[in-house]
Amino acid sequence: MRVAYVTMLFPAPAEVFAANDVRALRALGDEVAVHCLRPETAGCRARLAEHGLADVPVTYATGRGALAGLLVAARHPRWALDLLRWVVACSWRRVSHLLRSLVLLPRALEIFDRLRADPPDVVHLFWGHYPALVGYLVARHCPGVTLSMFLGAYDLTWRYGGSGPVARLARVVWTHAEVNVPALRRLGVPAERLRVVHRGLDLRRIPARATEPVSGRRLITVGRLIPSKAFDDVLEVFARIHRRWNGASLLVIGDGPDRSRLRQAAQRLGIAGAVTFAGHRPHDEVLRALCESDVLLFLSRKDSERLPNVVKEGMACRCACVVSRTPGIEALVVDGETGFVVEPGDLSRAEACVDAVFRDPPRARAMAERAHGHVVRNFDAVAAMRAYRREWRALRAAEPALTAVTAASR
Repeated sequence: MRVAYVTMLFPAPAEVFAANDVRALRALGDEVAVHCLRPETAGCRARLAEHGLADVPVTYATGRGALAGLLVAARHPRWALDLLRWVVACSWRRVSHLLRSLVLLPRALEIFDRLRADPPDVVHLFWGHYPALVGYLVARHCPGVTLSMFLGAYDLTWRYGGSGPVARLARVVWTHAEVNVPALRRLGVPAERLRVVHRGLDLRRIPARATEPVSGRRLITVGRLIPSKAFDDVLEVFARIHRRWNGASLLVIGDGPDRSRLRQAAQRLGIAGAVTFAGHRPHDEVLRALCESDVLLFLSRKDSERLPNVVKEGMACRCACVVSRTPGIEALVVDGETGFVVEPGDLSRAEACVDAVFRDPPRARAMAERAHGHVVRNFDAVAAMRAYRREWRALRAAEPALTAVTAASR
């Protein structure tokens, strides 16, 4: 099949989900192109190469593209006015959403014009907020194309006015956690069009872990350094652990606006010499660092956290994972069996869990092995994309007239 992904930015610095999807689809024999609503940023091309996707066709927003979108509006005013009317109707109650949507309209029209000129079999909205602008046009004016949509993480909690209407137009709506289903049903997504498939890892990229246990009592945490990720909690827990286990160390991978403040917090807690702030690192380096660590400490308080990818990676790399309770986490981490789950802000419990790992290494290794097996069985990107492809093919087969329209337009 020919599949077009519509997203905000590809590859985004702190997201590997889309790269995993695209790599898996290509491994299964599909052609994939990606269209981004945002401009290309520094490092995009390097990240494409890092993910083995340097030859994937990717388009970004540009000044010339914005002009092209305005020309599309001039040539096809009916489409442009229809989209504008829909945006205003969906977003007028939230001015920030409305303004962002209006800024993105020319790029959405440009992407739509590309898709209309050379229709793929499937247009998949990788996020369900602003990519819905393109989804609306595809649903309304490309009857030969199967519209597919993901909605389930921060795009679900964003409450973008266009998400629900486009989800109701899409032929299939995907989410990656059962906990999201009630919210999607409240948006009016019919049960028969809703599919729950976990977002997976590219297990081929997980490095082998040393056969000997890591002996340095090394903790690791990974993520964007923003307040909602609660890295202050991580530093506080580590400070307590460091007082008891003097040789312990903490590696912080990630960057963001909180970096300098967190460095100051480490100084204030007296742990600066035991904490390394590594900044953003290539994904392969992140995976190697996880394989060289004893404990992944992930204590996010972010409302939109859903089955965090880094926790899956930590489990796949056989780290003992101590994580905060976030919506749906029980599908990934079973407390005491495949890791430890603590309530957000319960630093004493998090400290006790890390302490238990250090005090009983055989138990920790057995837990890490169970976690590894759980991820391999249930969070494989290739298996997830097979499920997507089966559904897309079934939809295409069920609509031979639409397939004929697409073929005739090529």
